[in-house]
Amino acid sequence: MDLKNIQRIELPATADMHVHLRDGDMTELVTPTLTAGGVDTAFVMPNLVPPVTTVEMALEYKQKLLAINPNVNYLMSLFLHSSVTPEVIDKAAAAGVTGVKLYPQGATTNSDNGVADLKAFYDTFEAMERNDLVLNLHGEALEALAPAGMTLEEAFLPTLKRLHERFPKLRIILEHCTTSAAVEAVKACGPNVGATITAHHLYLTEADACCNPFAFCKPIPKKPLDRDALLKAAMSGNPKFFFGSDSAPHPISNKTSSEKGKAPAGVFTQPFVTQLVILALQEGIERGVLADADVTQEKLENFLSKNGRAFYKLPQTTRRIVLEKKETIPTSVKSPTVEVGNSRHGDENLAARVISTPETRQTSVVVGVFGKGLQAPYIGSGIKQSEDDDGSTRRERQLPAHFGFTSDHVLRELALYDPGHVEEIQGLIIGVLFGNTLKSQVCTRGDAVAFAAVGLTEAAANKSSLYCTSDQYALSHFFSASSLTPETSVRRRVQRCCLGTGRDPA
Repeated sequence: MDLKNIQRIELPATADMHVHLRDGDMTELVTPTLTAGGVDTAFVMPNLVPPVTTVEMALEYKQKLLAINPNVNYLMSLFLHSSVTPEVIDKAAAAGVTGVKLYPQGATTNSDNGVADLKAFYDTFEAMERNDLVLNLHGEALEALAPAGMTLEEAFLPTLKRLHERFPKLRIILEHCTTSAAVEAVKACGPNVGATITAHHLYLTEADACCNPFAFCKPIPKKPLDRDALLKAAMSGNPKFFFGSDSAPHPISNKTSSEKGKAPAGVFTQPFVTQLVILALQEGIERGVLADADVTQEKLENFLSKNGRAFYKLPQTTRRIVLEKKETIPTSVKSPTVEVGNSRHGDENLAARVISTPETRQTSVVVGVFGKGLQAPYIGSGIKQSEDDDGSTRRERQLPAHFGFTSDHVLRELALYDPGHVEEIQGLIIGVLFGNTLKSQVCTRGDAVAFAAVGLTEAAANKSSLYCTSDQYALSHFFSASSLTPETSVRRRVQRCCLGTGRDPA
């Protein structure tokens, strides 16, 4: 693929499997930029203050994020801490929490409550293995434990190997790989071990990080050979490697006013994550690290979207983004209360517009620069309105972007078995999404049915907090409030979709 001269790239929406959305005013600022970067699925880091160590905290956090930007499927995680016991893991799995993040104590931002003794958590790892939760590793050893001449990531790799050997069925992700040694270590493990690669580690090196506070992060970018190994891994086609931005915002005042070498660690890329990956690949081709033929449409889609979803056992997205013109990355994003500096500001960059695919009746995600993308052309009733060539107005009921794969999947399966009820169920889902109830629910598996269920009664809509942690609970409310009877094929099919006896939509 000739990235330098390409005018238009259409891709599935990006799955960003490592995001930092912070809390407070910072959350309000950065969460909308997920959509600006082309992302429709995000694995959310739990290192807040205080850290997210309970199921209730994770669900409450998800609720806040949905209220700010409902166009994203948020995968929630817990911060590994002594309070995260096997019993908590059982509860987390039942509530739809996706993973647990292991931070070595003091290794990175807000990790003072992290792990000092790994063996103390073996019972927790066994519970995670039993419940099929993902273990997400910040793969750096503490400086005091790293041999001289070895990077902190390289010093951690024996720990990765031991964990995988002890818990072979546990899905483990080595987050934000930065070294060629880490790439090889992940390759050497079994299929249950994967790795995320960021956008910024595809273009930064240690020379950048030592001098530029907006390039300083943990793990620190490494040597050019390591950066090039990451580029090759991203375009290798190996399903073990997938995208996770590790976009980590800090107030611009903290980045610029800190004493040299003491700026907070973190690179902010969220509004441009998809675009920056493509820019880094283009630069890799220009340096001769990659050939045009190494970067194909299929490999881009796999790295940015498909591999991560497959590892997390998620259905593939139906949403599409298109990047087609160039703009300049602004210096920062800001609100009245906080400002964050962008990585690579001033660089020419691919921008984007919304597309639609009416032939498949799929919803497209808006991708904008600086968070200014337009919303998809839906009005409040869930009707898409357009004008035909003859001037007549066409109105089509379509599924809004808020739900992506879950509701799309349920509706598609329903249509196969009982087309007559699709409009009824679709209308219920749309009514919830465009009503005033979005802020009042947190759902787990079977999101589409659960949201429809809680939106069917005024009492549920008016609750300030409603946790649907049981699919059976959601289904019982859904069917009791609708005209569907237990005997209908629709009911049986929804149960198969959402309770795991058939294909599981979430």
